[in-house]
Amino acid sequence: MHKFLIWALLGMITVSCSLNRINKLEDIPYMEEWFLGEMPEKQLNVFASRKKGKAKPVLLFIHGGSWRSGNKDRYGFFGRRMARRGVVTVIMDYPLSPEYKVHAMAKASAKAVNWITENVCSGACPGFCRK
Repeated sequence: MHKFLIWALLGMITVSCSLNRINKLEDIPYMEEWFLGEMPEKQLNVFASRKKGKAKPVLLFIHGGSWRSGNKDRYGFFGRRMARRGVVTVIMDYPLSPEYKVHAMAKASAKAVNWITENVCSGACPGFCRK
């Protein structure tokens, strides 16, 4: 009987987490083409819980790949998982090496933080950071 109750409880927890709906905005340009005269346009994806309430924490996720491989679309699972836990998650693309150097990647990351401040945390994106 105890095993059944444990499995039933685990099943309910799993279902409730997977049914926690999220908002997802994809391919939002945050850095215009030729930003600072040298970089291509780049986009980001934003994930957030649909639950109403107080302001939520925001996480900027810069994907791995040693600055030379990968993209934001590979990490949707992470964005959805964090959103279900009440964290607005922004996953960005950035210029990759060897065509671009670390300085360009740092500029892109700073530009993404700026975009988050102006759009997510200011309340310009309904349903994300604010009530």
